[in-house]
Amino acid sequence: MIADLYPLSRRGGAIGLLNASASFGIGFGLVFGGWLSTQFSWRVVFVLAGVPCLFLALIIRVAVPEPPRGLSEP
Repeated sequence: MIADLYPLSRRGGAIGLLNASASFGIGFGLVFGGWLSTQFSWRVVFVLAGVPCLFLALIIRVAVPEPPRGLSEP
């Protein structure tokens, strides 16, 4: 999708932002999940982390259209 949404001149920055946000998300998940696991059991933490993600996935599926393929290629 990044290749279809961004031209070649801006594609490197978009991919870099994607990789940086993945690392940030992993770090946030480790810190927040670790804190939650001290408050609840690990099973509750998995449910607390998973249920909002399912709703977010449904919202993204409905609200974000699929970009047409090959628009940024010559």
